[in-house]
Amino acid sequence: MSSPVPPLRAKLAAALLDISPDWPAFAASRAMGAAARARLPAPITRAAVRIYARYFSVALEEVDPGELDAGYASFDEFFTRTLKDDARPVDLHGDRWVAPSDGALRDSRRIEGGTEVRAKGHAFTIAELIGDEDLAEDFIGGLATTIYLHPRDYHRVHTPCAGRAR
Repeated sequence: MSSPVPPLRAKLAAALLDISPDWPAFAASRAMGAAARARLPAPITRAAVRIYARYFSVALEEVDPGELDAGYASFDEFFTRTLKDDARPVDLHGDRWVAPSDGALRDSRRIEGGTEVRAKGHAFTIAELIGDEDLAEDFIGGLATTIYLHPRDYHRVHTPCAGRAR
């Protein structure tokens, strides 16, 4: 599935994140996360989701209609909304990469000792991302990618095996 060309406001937001110092981007991300988790009555979230979806061009036709009609307890629930079963078909050709999430590829680099990956306004080493210095060594020579989730994107990450993000 090819992504539409992002509008100028999305390109501008991404460029500002790239040049901004770490702490304001991190603080803004934290504040937005707290606001997204705030509990709201369903009629308010239904109206807010419609306005938000129109502004950011969210593909509401991909959303489970029952969930959309019922409303969400928070914006976080909307960001991690349930999609229709056929909304994200997986390309099963052996010559293609399949991304674990929506979004735009922001960076891709070969992993070496000390490689850092930038996300949410912060630089993380591979060891910090996986929480294990010894295991991080196993990834040297591999590839690290960063996928930017735009506000219009579906915010779940899928894996080919069971697991839990911590």
